Amino acid sequence: MIAEEGVLSLFNGLTPGLHRQFLFTGLRLGLYDKLKETLNAHESTTLGQRIGLAVLTSALAITVANPSDVLKVRYQAHNPTVPVKRRKARAGAFRQYVKISQSEGVVNGLYKGFAANLLRNSIISASEITSYEIAKKNFIEHLKFEDGIPVHLASGCTAGFVATVLGSPADVLGTKAMQKHGHYSGLTASQIAYKMAKNEGVLSFYKGFWPNFCRIGSFNIAMWFFYEQIKSKFRIDS
Repeated sequence: MIAEEGVLSLFNGLTPGLHRQFLFTGLRLGLYDKLKETLNAHESTTLGQRIGLAVLTSALAITVANPSDVLKVRYQAHNPTVPVKRRKARAGAFRQYVKISQSEGVVNGLYKGFAANLLRNSIISASEITSYEIAKKNFIEHLKFEDGIPVHLASGCTAGFVATVLGSPADVLGTKAMQKHGHYSGLTASQIAYKMAKNEGVLSFYKGFWPNFCRIGSFNIAMWFFYEQIKSKFRIDS
């Protein structure tokens, strides 16, 4: 990539990626905390209730953020039929949203691969939220660590690993479903899963596991660190 397109090609999709994180992460964490607070006002929430809340808020959030995910994947996908100069000269993100909706439609364009993306993000996000809370509770209550930055960082890393293990199959499916070009273009999530299992084997669902863990793990460490700092700064109770 660097040889053909330059160092900046490593940051393809940065703008829609930022759109996606502001919408998805902001909505899922904000809604989760509010709904959990509402339930806690009546009685303590069970693990099952927290998982349900995490899945629900993640599903609502990705419904809003799916167009940004589609555009991010397309910016990052390598299409050999498009010259490098044309790839570099792509219009701004907002113009691309409009272009996709006009040429492909909202459902078939901006919400392409939505079912697979909904499954992927609901699993990964719910895994992140739930495993972070469980890890943090165990570090404090059973391992007797003080509630502070080391616990937040360790819990974030744990959440990232759990989310990668549980979410990798759905992550692979969702990415392939949103691509406009390639062997799996135009197929449904179930068709992609069947074709992958038949042609590439079950382990193909964990292709790129360690790079994916580096991405999800580092993101979770940073996300939960800043989340806890913001909560502390504004004295928000969890």
